[in-house]
Amino acid sequence: TALTMLSQAAAALARVLQAEKATSARVRAEQESLRSTLLLSLSHDLRTPLAAILGSVSSLRQLGASLPEAARDDLLLAAEEETRRLSRYVDDLLTMTRLNTGLKPQMNWVDPADVVHGAVARARAAHPGHSFSPFAGETGKLVRSDAALLEQALFNLLENAAKFSPPGSEITARLALDKDKMCFEIEDNGPGIPPDQHERIFDPLFRGADSSTSGTGLGLAIVRGIATLLDGTVSVKSPLNAAGGTCFTFSLPMENVEPT
Repeated sequence: TALTMLSQAAAALARVLQAEKATSARVRAEQESLRSTLLLSLSHDLRTPLAAILGSVSSLRQLGASLPEAARDDLLLAAEEETRRLSRYVDDLLTMTRLNTGLKPQMNWVDPADVVHGAVARARAAHPGHSFSPFAGETGKLVRSDAALLEQALFNLLENAAKFSPPGSEITARLALDKDKMCFEIEDNGPGIPPDQHERIFDPLFRGADSSTSGTGLGLAIVRGIATLLDGTVSVKSPLNAAGGTCFTFSLPMENVEPT
């Protein structure tokens, strides 16, 4: 009867609403757990450079006049390096926060070669001990994207490569068109990434069991967040050979590429 059908429909609707409430509650719980984990991790990561800066400044204030010039220079250099490190941590945190709160990309036609050059220049300044190869590859096409976000993603990939590569080793940035997408490739000569970690490395705060590098653990999570925001993808191939090596590919769809 009609009454029975209405009763069944109401019961089905109640189940759907209950399921939606349960899903929303689970999502909120996961977000709160991630937020708490981020705060705990960042409080530790931020304290380290702050302690180093405070120690350098205190030593200069208390002993500056009696310290040899070389010792003063070392303390100033340590304070400068830790300040830059702290600034990158704060940038990562702000970027992750913006991505999680509905950041709207500013889409314009940009020259992908200019974006790569900008990211490489930043990487060279941040990691002078590494060799970043000249930009390789020209497409002759513009891409519709947010230049600032795209450069940030590529810089994060270059910085990740620097962290896990031996000092002085070469890190290569390439640009190419591949069938239905434009690809930005960052390749290094580091130890490589175990296949079972290829997906986990993009999780916030994930660090490999054998990782001794410093950082917030947000760099690659930010790269994936930006890729999603720009309708692109990011993938990893590693190891590249018996000695290791890793290649990250950040791709944008061909519909975002200037037509011929």
